[in-house]
Amino acid sequence: MRLGRRISDLFSMDLIIFNFFHNLAGQSNVFDLLIIFLARYLPYFAILIFVVKMLSETDRRERMRAILFSLLSITVSYGLIRTALNFFVFRVRPFAAMQFKPLVEHAASAAFPSGHAVFYFTLAALAFIFFGKRWGMWFTIGAVFIGLARIVAGLHWPTDIAAGALIGFFSPFLLQFLLPQKKTVAPSV
Repeated sequence: MRLGRRISDLFSMDLIIFNFFHNLAGQSNVFDLLIIFLARYLPYFAILIFVVKMLSETDRRERMRAILFSLLSITVSYGLIRTALNFFVFRVRPFAAMQFKPLVEHAASAAFPSGHAVFYFTLAALAFIFFGKRWGMWFTIGAVFIGLARIVAGLHWPTDIAAGALIGFFSPFLLQFLLPQKKTVAPSV
């Protein structure tokens, strides 16, 4: 009984937070256009910046290692974990549950966890790993804006974004911990 009550409380809080953010939509055409940009188009810019930054690495071996590790991280976080959760925990998107038209067109597919949150928080973690703290912070800020915009647009519940952020952000660090590190050879004297 207690678990059921806690889950009910979580969904109630989710609805309260969702309504707070989603009620910002429709108040101003300019704000709605900003939300549409953040939810639909900022992700493409983030990918472009990430790829350009990745390809600007001059050491060919390091660049290849970073590309392969990035592909592995995205495959695990987005391709495996997100897909499995979408399959086993089908959650209706807010616009489908409450029957309204979202700011951004979308199929009424599984909402939990947010694929956008998983993907862009994975990029943020990878930016910390390969590009440093400054770039990591910029990518994290971008991922937060994308996630919030998708709530305002009516595409996701806050917990969809939060779960996606946790999965996406921590998957690359966990993989980095689990995978064998390259060995450095001590110089011979």
